[in-house]
Amino acid sequence: MEVLYRRKRQVISKIEQYKAKVNAMTMENTTVVEVAVYLEKVEKSERDLEKNQTDVSDLLDDETYETVAEDYTSAFKTVGEMEVSLKKLRRIFSNQAGQPPVNATFTDVKLPKLELPTFSGDPFEWLSFHDLFTASIHNNAALKGSQKMQYLVSACGGQALDMIKSFPVSDGNYDEAWDILKARYQNTRELVNSILRKFCGQANLKEEDGPSLRKLIDTSLECVRSLKILKMPTSHWDALLVHIIGEKLDAETRRQWELSLTTEAVPTLE
Repeated sequence: MEVLYRRKRQVISKIEQYKAKVNAMTMENTTVVEVAVYLEKVEKSERDLEKNQTDVSDLLDDETYETVAEDYTSAFKTVGEMEVSLKKLRRIFSNQAGQPPVNATFTDVKLPKLELPTFSGDPFEWLSFHDLFTASIHNNAALKGSQKMQYLVSACGGQALDMIKSFPVSDGNYDEAWDILKARYQNTRELVNSILRKFCGQANLKEEDGPSLRKLIDTSLECVRSLKILKMPTSHWDALLVHIIGEKLDAETRRQWELSLTTEAVPTLE
């Protein structure tokens, strides 16, 4: 237990250090890269704190846990405030990147109001991120390279951000940063493996639960659509894919599903 308490103190101490830095950040003394880096650090600290809280609460009775609960509540409040501040700065940077020069014409400068998804470096996220970023930012002729670089850094997190955060935000660095990400993640074999891991790694349902069943179905179909985009022959995989999904159902849902099958034909994903 002492190890968990020590870990809690370490995480909270780190959060307080970040708080001092984030509270001092302004548009004049920071950059979009620094904002993205600290947002990633704060979000990681939040995950670490959540895990520590779960580990501690599992080992304590309710009365004893109440003696340390306030520490977690206060730390989570601080994390939330930092996330709000950092995302506000990120949004301001993004809006500035989309602002027209004084002498620009109206048709040259219209940038879609779009909240880009954060790409953490998980290959499973790459296809949707790549297509959205390409359509809205990369192919936008009204944006300079430095503006595209700001958008790219703002959209990335985790390992993806680590790969490009050392690049200064400039016109000349955008293409190289984008090419580095494509070289790392535009890999069909790794993408297929990542999608299949996502598909096969879904949790088994323990009991009848509508939202969990919906999530299982939605995630499975999303994986199949991604495989189709990569030109995998999924139309021939129905028997295997349906079997894997069926094995993840709880006993009652599986029983009801099997009763609904009125023929001996192998069911399809449709």
